Formats: sequence, C-alpha cells, structure tokens
Amino acid sequence: MVIGGNSRVAIAKRNDDGGFTVNVFGAPTSFDGINRGEFNGDGKLDVVTSNWQGGTSYTIFLGNGDGTLQAGRTFAAGGRPVEVETGDLDGDGISDVAAGLHSEGKLSVALGRGDGTLASPSTYTVQSGPTHVLFADFNGDGKMDVAVANHSSGSISIFLGDGAGGLTFKAHKSAGGTGTYGIEAGDFNRDGNVDIAVSNAGNSTIGIFDGNGDGTFGNVRTFSSGGNSPNNLGTGDFDHDGIDDIAVINRGNNQIAYFEGKGDGTFAAPQTFATQSSPYKVTVGDFNGDGNLDIASANSGSSSVTVVLNTSQ
Repeated sequence: MVIGGNSRVAIAKRNDDGGFTVNVFGAPTSFDGINRGEFNGDGKLDVVTSNWQGGTSYTIFLGNGDGTLQAGRTFAAGGRPVEVETGDLDGDGISDVAAGLHSEGKLSVALGRGDGTLASPSTYTVQSGPTHVLFADFNGDGKMDVAVANHSSGSISIFLGDGAGGLTFKAHKSAGGTGTYGIEAGDFNRDGNVDIAVSNAGNSTIGIFDGNGDGTFGNVRTFSSGGNSPNNLGTGDFDHDGIDDIAVINRGNNQIAYFEGKGDGTFAAPQTFATQSSPYKVTVGDFNGDGNLDIASANSGSSSVTVVLNTSQ
C-alpha cells in the first residue's frame, strides 16, 4: 500500500501476520496525488507523485524491491497536476502517467521512457477543474482510453486512445451533480462493457454511466452516496458474485460506504464503516492474503489509515 501526506511517501508492506511494516521517505512539498507504477522495467514497485501546490511537476521514486525507494526525480507536468493515474497508454509495458491540471482545465499525459524518466507532457482540453483520471478500455479494441472527472463543472471528459500514447476527444457528459471528484471503472450491469462510476461531493451522490462498448456512454444515473461529501471511490467484486461493487469515502461524516451491485446497474442499500478524521483516499486490495478484496482509507485529519477487512466466503 502506498500512502502520502505532509511531504512524505509511505510504503506499507504486508507481513505474514496481516500487519504492515511502514517505510517513510521524503517527497516534494505539498504534493497532492500519489500512485504506483513500473517506470524502468525492472519488476520492482515504483512510486509517482503529482505536485500540485508545490509546483507544476511529477516526481518519480524508483523502487529497490525491498519496500524502500531511491531519491525522487522531478519531471514537467505542463501545469499544476492534482490526482495522478498510472497505466500503459502506448503498449510498451512501461507505466505512463496522467493527471488533471485543475487550474488550467486540461489533462496532462506524460509517457514513460522505460529508464525511470518521463517524456515531455502532452495536454488536452477538458472542462473546468479536472481532478481524478481513469484509464480503461472503453471500446474493446485493446487500447487504453481515458476519462477525467471535472470537479468545478460537474462533468466527465472521455478520450479514446490510439495505442501509441495519443488521445482523441470523444465527449463531455454531465455527472449529475456538483463537485465531481472520484472516477472508477466497473461492469455494473453484467453486459461485458466497461461502465463508469463517479462521486459528486456537492450533492452527495454517486453517478453511473452505462458503457455501450463502443466508447460511448449513456446518460448518468445517480443515487445517494449514503453520507455527506463523497470524494474518492473504489470498485471491485467484493462478494465473488461476478458483479462489480462500489466503496466510497464520505468525507463529511468520516465513513466508508459499501454498495453491493445487483447486476442490473443498481445497488443495494449501503453498509457503512467508521473511519478516523477526514478520510480522503480509498484503496481496494487484498490486505491479508485471504483472496478477498478489502478496503483502506487514508485519513488526512488524523494522519492514519483505516482498514476494513472483507469477511466474504
């Protein structure tokens, strides 16, 4: 698990007993986003931060393979990047990065060169206040596509990838609320197409866009987030029924809400779990090695992490 805050990057490595060993490293001042990737092809976990308040850059920390990181190297982002996403946009097996340039209303994309460095960024116009970025294959052509959550305009922007790192604009779509922040992919109606889920902090809703399988999406459907001010969400099949579910952080009342997918694009009433003060980011993964997806939140108000273990059979 990779966590960041207070100009520090922390790697929490799972122990055999289900606990974690945490290593902490210095990072650029006031970075906003953090993610992991493979930037030099050595098979070891690397880390990237997006340095919004501290500048207009990304910083890459190459991993040593033992839970420690090398000193960071900084690369241009083309503006002030917020949350950073990683994935392979050009099919070379090396992680590329993208982030919303919140102040500029643009998407930044910087391709990984394979030696731990990033190429000069390309930028694409989106709508107002972009935050989170999603990589997924929206049209089934085997090439990674991109969607962006636009916080200030309450919308998403969709781009189709050409498989070589380039993007073509497809559409802007209303997210059905204000303060659109988190964005994730899943198949919520069992049709085999990639759907999109977003969180709208301004009216405390989750929005679902049904994918048509050709890079287009239906209009958004919204429902209550089960709390106040949802900001970050995660998706996955938590109950092993072949249907993707949603976990969302409701920052306004310090909770995680879990929504079980019904398979028709709708969701059961949420189960909620208390966090500590001001949960900000959510991570989905198997944290105790039992084969079930668990949920973790990073809590900025208490400098802590809350882990909710999945007890599904």
